[in-house]
Amino acid sequence: PDAITLICCLKACGSIGAPENVQELYDEIVRQGLVRDPIVSNALVDTYIKCGLFDMAGKVFAKLKIQDVVSWTALLSGYSEHGLPQEALEIFERMQAEGISPNDVTFASVVKACGALGALNKGRELHMKITEQGSGKTLNVCNSLINMYATCGAIPEAQKVFATLANRDVVTWSSMVRGFGMNHEGDSAIQCFEQMLEHGVQPNAITFSSLLKACNGRSLIRQGY
Repeated sequence: PDAITLICCLKACGSIGAPENVQELYDEIVRQGLVRDPIVSNALVDTYIKCGLFDMAGKVFAKLKIQDVVSWTALLSGYSEHGLPQEALEIFERMQAEGISPNDVTFASVVKACGALGALNKGRELHMKITEQGSGKTLNVCNSLINMYATCGAIPEAQKVFATLANRDVVTWSSMVRGFGMNHEGDSAIQCFEQMLEHGVQPNAITFSSLLKACNGRSLIRQGY
């Protein structure tokens, strides 16, 4: 197997969470001397993170000759996705100290971490950086901003981000429905849901779950039924 084969296999392991197979692949990577290949190493960091093997990911990351935005983002996103938002923010600070410019995936992940921590001021700072860097129109980033503001109780700010989007997917609409519900605005959640249907966006399980919680919070029995 060559480098491309091994990278594909690493991605497969990450998608199904197969740490035992990752070790076999790592041994093969070392045997072929590919551990110094930045693309292979980045894939290895990402896979270790997705399998929850943070120590191994950190060791591979530390040995990288070039720690670029891809490797930093793989590390940061992994911590954020595994419910370790404080660690994700710390990695982001280290990344900035090293002079690495974040990309859209980085921003989306670190904004998510802010939402999980309820760090509204930090989220606002990030929003300013996102706007300065020109990532403020990217759907994935905007969805994270909406969710962060809604989670932190800043519904007007979530609505402002929502209003800037020309195209909105099910995640965008569901984030707003969830935000209204979390902040005891059940009627607004229902209205948002109705607008979502009018725009031809198909709701998913998260949309319905958020909507039912919104009805429960305001005792909107008829609407919930």
